Amino acid sequence: MDRRVGHILKWQTFLLLSCASSIALADRASCSVSADGLTNNCSGVYSLYDSSNFNYQNVVVNNTGISTGYSPDVQGFGVYVSQHSTVQNLTVNMKGGIWGGFLPTDGFGTDAIRTQGSGSLTVTGKLIVNAIGSSADGINASITSNATVNTGNNTEINAKSGVAVRSNLTQYSTGENTINIGDNATINTLGYGSNTSDSLGYALYAGSRDSGDNVLSREGSAVVTVGKDSTITTTGNNAYAVYANKTGYIQLGDNATITTSGAAAHGIVAQDGTITANGTTQSYSGGVVDLLGNTTITVDPTKNSNAIYSSGNGSVVSSSNTDRATTVAAQTSGKFNVVGNMLVDNGGKIDLRMTDGSSFIGNTAITNNNGTLNLDITGANSRWQMNDSSQLTNLDLKNNAAVVLGDQTTAVDNTNQVVLTTENLTGSGNFFMRTNIVGSGLGANNIGDLLQVTGSSQGNHVVTVSDSYNGSAAVDGTERLKIIETADGNANFALTGTGTVDVGAYQYTLNKGDSKFSENANNWYLSAKAGGGQLTNAADHSVNILNINYLLNYAETQTLLHRMGELRQPRDKDWDFWIRGFAGKMNSFSGKLSGFDMDYHGFQAGLDRRFIVDGNDLYTGIMVGTSKAKADYDVGNGDTTSYHVGLYTTYKTQNDFYVDAIAKYTVMKNDFNTTTGGGYQVNGDGKTRGYTLGLETGKRFYFDHMAKAGWYVEPQAQLTYSYQDSAKIHSSNGLKTKLDSYESILGRASGVVGYNINQGKTPVDVYFKTGYVKEFDGRTSYSFNGNSATRNKYAFDGSWWDNGIGINAKVNKQHNIYAEADFSKGSRFNNKSIKVGYRLEF
Repeated sequence: MDRRVGHILKWQTFLLLSCASSIALADRASCSVSADGLTNNCSGVYSLYDSSNFNYQNVVVNNTGISTGYSPDVQGFGVYVSQHSTVQNLTVNMKGGIWGGFLPTDGFGTDAIRTQGSGSLTVTGKLIVNAIGSSADGINASITSNATVNTGNNTEINAKSGVAVRSNLTQYSTGENTINIGDNATINTLGYGSNTSDSLGYALYAGSRDSGDNVLSREGSAVVTVGKDSTITTTGNNAYAVYANKTGYIQLGDNATITTSGAAAHGIVAQDGTITANGTTQSYSGGVVDLLGNTTITVDPTKNSNAIYSSGNGSVVSSSNTDRATTVAAQTSGKFNVVGNMLVDNGGKIDLRMTDGSSFIGNTAITNNNGTLNLDITGANSRWQMNDSSQLTNLDLKNNAAVVLGDQTTAVDNTNQVVLTTENLTGSGNFFMRTNIVGSGLGANNIGDLLQVTGSSQGNHVVTVSDSYNGSAAVDGTERLKIIETADGNANFALTGTGTVDVGAYQYTLNKGDSKFSENANNWYLSAKAGGGQLTNAADHSVNILNINYLLNYAETQTLLHRMGELRQPRDKDWDFWIRGFAGKMNSFSGKLSGFDMDYHGFQAGLDRRFIVDGNDLYTGIMVGTSKAKADYDVGNGDTTSYHVGLYTTYKTQNDFYVDAIAKYTVMKNDFNTTTGGGYQVNGDGKTRGYTLGLETGKRFYFDHMAKAGWYVEPQAQLTYSYQDSAKIHSSNGLKTKLDSYESILGRASGVVGYNINQGKTPVDVYFKTGYVKEFDGRTSYSFNGNSATRNKYAFDGSWWDNGIGINAKVNKQHNIYAEADFSKGSRFNNKSIKVGYRLEF
């Protein structure tokens, strides 16, 4: 835009504007060119009689048109081509003249370069053209000519109120008006567009006006070609950048850039039409635009502008190189970057082949049920983003080229659903589609984007359904949603990634229609995996917090030996400070949920005092502790941190009988991370609270009961009651999981066999234990997103054997060191752990 404005400001500094050529001049005396390097300032209209050839270089022509009465429609030319001329480096600045005594703002009817008869102009080096005035063209190959204009590279053509490059259909039966623009051209217009009696505002034009000509028949052709690396820009309303009508032909080389900014200012237009002269109308088939390579088109679709518009029979915009002598089209392709819609109607055709890295942001439409719109898109780096429903004739996708239906960051509803309808589908594409399954089985409230193939479907395609946002759906796993319709059922479709998509708490897969639901087998439906019983990773990990907390609470539950070590050693102090650490691994927790491996570790510390009651020892104390668990799933992991505080009391008699009681309050903080079926990261967290009451008893029997040393056996029993309150687990994808409260009653019956050495300064006790543990309660339930239909019962029922080997040692009468290694194997989980403690008597 700045570049165009700069050109216009430059133009408006001219006091006199140009004329020259091979070229006839009205005022030959003042405007004739007779030497290289001349700057010619003059005014005048064209002359039909100059037949001299013109061959000079570095010529600048500044001309202001005048009115002489010869032609009220045309008020002057800068360069008038009637013979054959060659110029090296030519600058033409043309400003409009007066029409019948009236002077429009920028003058009227001036063409910087105009052809007449069978003339030709070849500009080598650089051509700069500035045309200011109503209906002022930069280059105009007129209807009465059979001419050729060739320019070199780096051409600059600017037209303020006219057409920048205009090739008209010629009257010659075998003739052709041809304008060939070299590489790296810059072509700009500023005015509004019109194709009535005055052609205005278009940048590239090949064809004929719709009205205003006195000649009906156009037997010849009009051609414009532009080399590679061209930039084509228009600014006004209705100003098309590239316009071919009524059999006109335009060819754009590789790496063309096309930009419009006005309302109804299309990027490329191919159109049929009629010519009316002397009360008679004659119809012509459409124009053709060939795109030979990479092409960038940017328009403003909010202003009713189309990137490409093809209307009428014979109108074609394609990535083909048409040999017009043999009418054979050679298939070409290029990287397209298009912002704006594509439209065909009344038999028009758009046929594009887009290579890897192409981008199309816009919609396609075929109106009046008549026209052809083909897109061939190749490469995983190519992407078509549509924001509204679109129609195609043929869609050929290769190597996972992406087709995106709608704004993927916005949930789909009945106001923004996108439907892509194509007659034929081939290749291997990746369709990005949105779904909004809100529950109620097959209810009408469920909606999604839709792909419709009304004719032939072939190939293997994948579908990406974004599940980064729909974890909040209150589904129950019975829903089925149609997202693909085909007429023949030949193409195959599958979900990307894991082949599943998360909707609410359940995994959904893509399958053909099922007759038991009265569905068409040629269509494809999203339906819950495994009949609605397969939870998503986020849902599974949320519910597994029940298991993690249960297991970690069990790991924290200590026996008397774990907490304080051996209390039967002689002592003479009444206070104890103790600390213990533990670590372990649990795995293979089986059941309705997925299994996981859980590493854990923690420590506890306590302070108590011994009282003598009837010759027996009574300990009362307080403890605190924390522990951590890390659960590893097949996909993702979870972390739990526990904080607890408790009270305990132990009563030990002289005959080696003991009773130990404990009360513990616990707060557990849980979080997890995983991925959805579509590959999006999901995090979740929650907090639970609970308490535990435990009672343990046992009695030791020495084989040498008098010495209370040597071998012994010790039966033990323990009963532990735990309560865990309900919790809400929130996931980042919107899933809300309700974990109900539960009660656990664990019973343990164990036997210990050990050997005690109580002689010397360091008494030592080693032992082996085995026991049976059973869960007598542990029943709970869970649900998702407030939907009662998703409530599932769950229970921790099971049993396991708990085995261990340990040692206790007392050093210097007050330091107690103890350790135990455990192994548990059960119906629900296995456990390996080690526990180490230290107790100080003071």
